[in-house]
Amino acid sequence: MGEVSAQIKFQSIDRFIKRKHGSHRRLTLRESNVLNNYISEIVLSIESKWPILTGYSIVRWTWRNESSTGNTRVFIENKAWYADWVHSKGVRRSNWRWLGPALWQEVVPESFNEFKPMLLSDLKKEIERTERTREDLSGPQRQLATFEELVSQFG
Repeated sequence: MGEVSAQIKFQSIDRFIKRKHGSHRRLTLRESNVLNNYISEIVLSIESKWPILTGYSIVRWTWRNESSTGNTRVFIENKAWYADWVHSKGVRRSNWRWLGPALWQEVVPESFNEFKPMLLSDLKKEIERTERTREDLSGPQRQLATFEELVSQFG
């Protein structure tokens, strides 16, 4: 099996949501769109760093958002049958074992780290906007009158 699948978990985002919202919740559509746009850019960055000689595997880079309540995560994958065997020029083999990391193990983290500060900042801003909107819509919470207060008003 030479396919590649890298999971990226956003635990800091899950903690941020819990702190702002009071409990875990799923990303809203707008928040998911922010995340998806950045992951798409990360995949484009990976493709730009992938060797030309492996043209088939360039077009096989994909991503999927597998986020759920309290578990924000994405997968970056390459389904080319040989993607895990692509190595940087100069990496040698001994007895059919590579003596260095596969190229994806360098390129995926490098591309992710390029976008990580902006991604986290923009996603947190969108989460804060969502939470402010929810507070504005709900307004100040009114205390329900007790039975004694109702009776004293009318009687």
